[in-house]
This record gives sequence, C-alpha cells and structure tokens, in this order.
Amino acid sequence: MNGISRHFVGDGLALLRAVVALTLVCCLAGLATLAAPDSAHAVTRAEQKAFDRSVKAIKDYKNQPTDIVVDVSDLSLTRSQMYRVYERVRWDGHYFWINPFGEKSAVIDGTKTITYHCAYSDATITAMRKKFNAKVKAALKWAPVGMTKVERIHMLHDWFMTRGAVWTDSLQSDGSRNIDYKLAYGALVLKKGDCMSFALAMRVLLDEAGFTTDYAYITGEHSHSWTRVKLGGVWYNIDAAWDNTYTRNYPSYWDDGICHMYLMVNDWVMENGSPDNFNDYGHPGFVANNKNTAKSYAKRYLDFDWAKTTRKWMKVGSTFKCGQFTYTVLRNHKVKAVKCNAKSKATLVVPRAAAYRGHSYKITGFGTYALSGTKAKILVVKSPHLMKSGLKNSLRYTKVAKVKVAKSRVGKATYNKYRTYFKKANSGKRVRLSYA
Repeated sequence: MNGISRHFVGDGLALLRAVVALTLVCCLAGLATLAAPDSAHAVTRAEQKAFDRSVKAIKDYKNQPTDIVVDVSDLSLTRSQMYRVYERVRWDGHYFWINPFGEKSAVIDGTKTITYHCAYSDATITAMRKKFNAKVKAALKWAPVGMTKVERIHMLHDWFMTRGAVWTDSLQSDGSRNIDYKLAYGALVLKKGDCMSFALAMRVLLDEAGFTTDYAYITGEHSHSWTRVKLGGVWYNIDAAWDNTYTRNYPSYWDDGICHMYLMVNDWVMENGSPDNFNDYGHPGFVANNKNTAKSYAKRYLDFDWAKTTRKWMKVGSTFKCGQFTYTVLRNHKVKAVKCNAKSKATLVVPRAAAYRGHSYKITGFGTYALSGTKAKILVVKSPHLMKSGLKNSLRYTKVAKVKVAKSRVGKATYNKYRTYFKKANSGKRVRLSYA
C-alpha cells in the first residue's frame, strides 16, 4: 500500500479517529450482551451431527415465524456442547432468518432440544434468500478461481466496499433492535448494518469462495466484531466495517478510492493497534481462534501494495482462466477463448462474459484449436458478442454437432447472425443451431 494509504495527513487523522470512536461506541450496544462462540473448542462428532441437523431444520422452514426445535436427545450432549452448536449456527452468517438474540435459557431445553427463533414468514424468507444469493453470486464473479488466493480475498473485499453499504446502528429510538441490521442480509442486500452485519456478510462471501473463516470479537468499552480468514496455514483479520466507513468518507486517501487498511491485518495489529498512527484503537484481549501476537507475524500484509491487485483491465495479449476456458485479451475489453479447461465435459458453456479481477470481458469467439480434443458434443452459447471472424474454424476439429443459444441472453437478430456464422465459418462442417 502506498504512503497515503498507511499514513493520514493533517486534519484527516483527527477526522478518521473521530469516525472510529463513533463506530466503536455504537457497536458497544449491539455486542455487549451477546455470548460469543467458543471457536477454540474442538468440534466433536456429536456436535457436528447436532449442527448438521440444525442446518437441515433451519433450511426446511415451514409455518414461520415460529420456533425451530431440533431434537438432539440421542446425541448425549452436555448443555455446554448444545450451546456451542447453537452459537456456531447463529454466528455462521448464512442463516440470517434466525434471530441471533435468543438467551441461553430460551434456546436449550435440558439436554434434549435446541431451539432457534425464526424472525420472518415463509414467503419472506424465500424472497430474502433469493436476493441474498444473487448478491453472493455477483460478488463471486469478481473473484474467479483463476486468480491467486490473496487476489480473490482482495476482490471480494473490494466488491463489498463498492456496493454502497452504510454503517447503521441496529439500536432504534424505542430501545429495540432492528434485527436486519445485525445480520449478513442487512449489509449485503439492504446496504445497512452494524459491525456484526458487515463481519457476517464478509464471512459469507469468503466461505462461498472456498476459504476457511472465523469470527472475531471484543466486548466491553470498545465492543466490536470482524472477520477472520485462514491463508497459508495462519489467520488474518478483515474489518469490513472500518474499511467501509473510510472508503465512503475519505475516498481520496485510498488506492482506487477503496480503503484497505484493515484487509489481511495480522493479530499483533488488531491486538495493539497499528505501529503507525492507530495505537489508540487496538483490541487487547479480543477473542478468536489461533491468535498470534508476534510482531513479525504476517508482516508482508502490513505494508502490502494492494494497488498491484486493484481492479485493472488486462493488457492486450495477456491471458486468464475463467470457468471452462482460458481467454486471450483483445482490444476494447474483448476476449477469445484459446483453450478449453474442461475437455471431459459433454457440454461446454460459453458464458455471457468472462469475469476477471472485477471486470467483464466480451467473448467474441474461439481460437482455431481452442476446442480440439474435447469430448463435448453440445455447445451452449450465452454470449451475444460472438463475431464471424471469431468463429472461423472454431468447430472444425471438434465433436460438437449441436449449438444451443440461450434465448434469454441472445436476441432474435443476433441468433439469425449466428446461424450464418456457424454455417459458413466451419469449412462445411454441419452444425445444428437452436434456441435453448
């Protein structure tokens, strides 16, 4: 990260400290009464079974809102184990229709059942899940598997920072809590939430991308919460709430207008405050799994130059992997597939666009031998940007006999062009074209 990104200038420091102080005070009310998960506890087989049962029951919601009661009487769990299962579910982030404010006595019935309080009706939950999953899917397009792991983490963080979410206190004027602003749904869909909402939302995005995550917190005067992600065998911290606040209020300070100050931060900094200007804002005694407070721990990310992996268009001639294909970049943010990465698939799919590092590239066609050697007999086309020159000889050396065009993606006029392109661009090879 450049000097500006790590060191505030003049009055900017005072303003930023004020924002941090306000955020911490507001978070206090939201977390001080919440019991947190015992993340250092090793999960037993019985606890895992109880967790799996709970998730299944929560997903199979019916006749809500009401209590979802899970019978675990056959697992011989202690009350402490049952409560750990309960905590693991509600701090997961995915099951946002569960009220996270149940008291211990209200959710555990001896050693027989675990009760989860559902906050919404069946129809509302279904609608919320649809919107929620759409946001997660959109975020994952920014972080395709072809990127390095740290680049994927970075891009998911930046996608979240640029969605326009506003830090919003869940405490209402009448003293009650707006549950939406405590859940991952709040920050991702409603674009409003407190530190818990931001932490859970960031955790869900990382989970869905295949990363191992955890949840860190501190209670007391400076109550706060954030996300942890495991990379290279060690844990790093991502404070989406603070980075979001800085991104929204001080865009001129940051790389590409996005704050990365609390992206991949080591435990020493989270415990003690930054060795630069943030000594007043450490979190001594914060709770998390596998803490490491050595000063040398994860030093590389303390001054990491995130600008090198910031959203930039690829240079003409460079290549990248996305889905079933490897693409070469052409002019004007267009690409052509030059290699198939799924040669054993019976059906290949040409997506609407190729996503890489936060950008979408228009797919215009294939290299002559891009599909050679594949077993595919069907090609599904979703891209509306294929060109005649990009299809020349593209299927000549393949087994593809059918091309199905996605009607929802490709209009009638373009479809008619494709009929001509595929008929004349393959040296007489007969290919059947139809709408999918």
